Amino acid sequence: MRKTVILISVVASISVRASDRTVTVCLAPQEVNFRTQVLAEGYASRIYHSIGINLRWKHSCTNAELNNPGTAFTANSIIIGIEWAANAPLTVPIRALAAARPFQPTGNRITLYLDRLKGLLENGLAAAVLGHVLAHEIGHVLLGHNGHSNEGLMKATWSQAEMTAMPHRLMKFTAYQAEELNATLDHSRVTLALAR
Repeated sequence: MRKTVILISVVASISVRASDRTVTVCLAPQEVNFRTQVLAEGYASRIYHSIGINLRWKHSCTNAELNNPGTAFTANSIIIGIEWAANAPLTVPIRALAAARPFQPTGNRITLYLDRLKGLLENGLAAAVLGHVLAHEIGHVLLGHNGHSNEGLMKATWSQAEMTAMPHRLMKFTAYQAEELNATLDHSRVTLALAR
C-alpha cells in the first residue's frame, strides 16, 4: 500500500511539472524601439499561449543562464538566447530575416538580422511582424530542426497579405507542430524532474 501511495505521489509531481510549459527567452532591447520590441514579445507570447506554452521574456540574462538551459534545479524553464546582428552573412538566403541554431544546446541560439528586418520595422506592421519572426525562430529551436511547413507560422516565407493580417490575425502552428512542441517540453520537464 505504501509503495502505491509513493508511486502516485511521484506521478502527480511529474504531471504538475510536465504541465508547466514555460520557456524563458532572453532578448536585449538595444537594436529596435523598445515599445516595438515589447509589443512584438506580446505577439509571440499570444501565439505560444494559444497552444499552452508560456513565454517568459527577460531583457538581460547572465552567461550562466544562457549556457545552462535546464538542470534539476530549474526544471520548469528552458532558456533561449536571442542576439541581434547588424548584417546577415552572405551565406544566409536573401529572404531570411533571422536564423535559428536548433542543434546548439546553449548560448544565443537565434540571431535577428537588423539589415533584413529594418524595412519591416519602419512601418505599422513592425511589432506584429517581429513578433511572428520571434515565434517562428523560437519554434525552430523548440522543434529541434530547421524544417519549414507548407502553411502557418512555420512557412519558409510569408506573403505580403499574411504579413498585413498579422496585427489582427495571428499565424498559428499546425496541429501536429503544436503537439510536437508540447511533447518536447513535457519530456524535458519529466526528464529533469526524474533527475532530482
